[in-house]
Amino acid sequence: MNIRNALSVVLAFFSLSLVLFSWSQGTVAYKNYQRVSEQLTIDSARNSLLAATVRLQDDSYKIAQLGSAVSEFSSSDVILNAAADQLRNVARVLNETGDVELRRLSAALLREVDIISLYAAEFANTVALQDRDIQSVQLFQLLAKLDLVRNRLLDIRQALLQEAGFTTTTMASLHLVRTYVVTVNSYFHDIRVGILQELQEDIGLRARGIENIRDQTQSLLAFDIMYSNVVELVDDDIRRSAESLSDTLTTFYVPAQDRLLLGLETSAELEAVQDAWLGATEQVDQLIENALVSIFERSQMTLTSDRNDALSTLRRSLAISFFVFLTLGFSLFFIVRHIVSPLDELRGRMQNIVDGNLKPFAKGDFLLKDIHAIADALRVFRIAEVQRDRSRHTQLKLYAQISETHQMLQSDMKSAAQVQLALLPRPGKIADFYFSTFFEPSKMLAGDTFDHFRLSENRVGLFQIDVAGHGAAAGLVSVAAQIAARRALRSLKPHINLADAMSTLNAHWNSELTYFTMVMAELDATSNTGKLVQAGHPHPLLLKKDGPLTRLGNGGLPVGVVSDAEFEEIEFPFHPGDRLIIFTDGAYENANKNNEIYTEERFLQFLTDNVACDTNNLVHNVRELLKAWSGIDNLSDDVSLMVVERL
Repeated sequence: MNIRNALSVVLAFFSLSLVLFSWSQGTVAYKNYQRVSEQLTIDSARNSLLAATVRLQDDSYKIAQLGSAVSEFSSSDVILNAAADQLRNVARVLNETGDVELRRLSAALLREVDIISLYAAEFANTVALQDRDIQSVQLFQLLAKLDLVRNRLLDIRQALLQEAGFTTTTMASLHLVRTYVVTVNSYFHDIRVGILQELQEDIGLRARGIENIRDQTQSLLAFDIMYSNVVELVDDDIRRSAESLSDTLTTFYVPAQDRLLLGLETSAELEAVQDAWLGATEQVDQLIENALVSIFERSQMTLTSDRNDALSTLRRSLAISFFVFLTLGFSLFFIVRHIVSPLDELRGRMQNIVDGNLKPFAKGDFLLKDIHAIADALRVFRIAEVQRDRSRHTQLKLYAQISETHQMLQSDMKSAAQVQLALLPRPGKIADFYFSTFFEPSKMLAGDTFDHFRLSENRVGLFQIDVAGHGAAAGLVSVAAQIAARRALRSLKPHINLADAMSTLNAHWNSELTYFTMVMAELDATSNTGKLVQAGHPHPLLLKKDGPLTRLGNGGLPVGVVSDAEFEEIEFPFHPGDRLIIFTDGAYENANKNNEIYTEERFLQFLTDNVACDTNNLVHNVRELLKAWSGIDNLSDDVSLMVVERL
């Protein structure tokens, strides 16, 4: 292969690489711009859908007012029809996007619009009735139908959210706050409609309805408390709007509602408390509307900024591509004109010399000095040395970058390990239970985690998790699993089966994340009992005050293996002096220097030999056992141990 052919191959490869690189960068930038633009459209459509749903709720409230004779309408044209028109606009916007899934949601919206239109006609006919009792019954029947439509609209909105996803943490935070406001609005709507329905009931029939309203109010307040920390994730304007809504609910609306419910129970004079309650509902309505508007404006501003950034990136990519092609064309011209052609001429001259043609030849007008000195060996050696030095410099620079990156990764891993340790609970007393724990990762980050906390005055909940694998990946999954398990236990009611909580956790676990084994337990000091569910985890041990070790649980599948797996709850007595021991398989699967596994049988025998120790000494002895067997610094698997003593 001669120089011309070699350079042609290299230039062709280089040119193709630049073209592919420019094309890929431009394609990525364009797709990102399209994606953000689509999210902006979907966000606007989703907000309009939410606004229509809220308007539908407001119409339902007005219908309930009419059914309870709290107010009267001079015309029924505005009821339901305005919400239907707004939904038609949303369906049109979704249909124009061209996306198959969005078109399907558009068709679903239009079906709901047709249903709402039928209900609007039904409402108009009912308003025209002369019999007040029949009119009231039919209006409240219509409310039940509208509730079903509202739920379907919320499902469509959720589908829109899943279609768009989140581009930034800001959008995810705004979604959480919007979910809070929407859920509060839903609770609030159901409560006030229920109150209006009770206003037209006889006093003897009100007791059950009032109790239901109070239960719904407690659920609303509990939800408000649960989401109190979510508003800390967003900016000041949104936070103030959400906090104002929360404060108004708890300090203004609920007391007004309580006074009205008391009046309903006692048949006292209702006009004053009813007017105060209606004023409170109007104020909450206005705050909900303000919050939703603020959240929408903030999301639109965020997405618009993202779209502008994507557009700027696309423009820069196009400009760079143009510059690359321009530079490439100039480079090709220069190389052919001042390198390839002169080398061909010199090769011909050298071939003439080889052939014995010693005829003098012209000096030649070459631009590059290297072409003039191509026969000079020293120049060749110097150029080669320059190339080698550049190569060494590049290697040293690359090594420095690799070293710096490694140090940054090590620092990040240490920080992540500190965060993971901070998430673990401290040993100590909760209610009538004493917790002593031991945790030792095999690497900086562990796949093991656990937690224990108070569920009520005399109930505590606890869990232990062992994620498949080790290191950073397992550590990140363990944090996600810990959050999910803590949420499942904290939301646990005394009448809810632990197995149901485990099934819910398993069903909602992301299939793309690693599976994990788990034990979830609830201990009750009042009844001196305990309940637990085992999901592929080693069997917990029950150490009675005056008895031997007893294995608990029936195994079960790990969480994340089968989405519809079934779990079994077992109950056991747990009296003062009894201890519950929960551990991961790392407690007995670590090997010594001879690569010998300690085994579960030995570990159970060790615990049997140490049953007389108090709780803290028992945990200390397990640590010393692990240290003597394989060394704390040579663990091949994460180890965590939790001992709960009933005081």
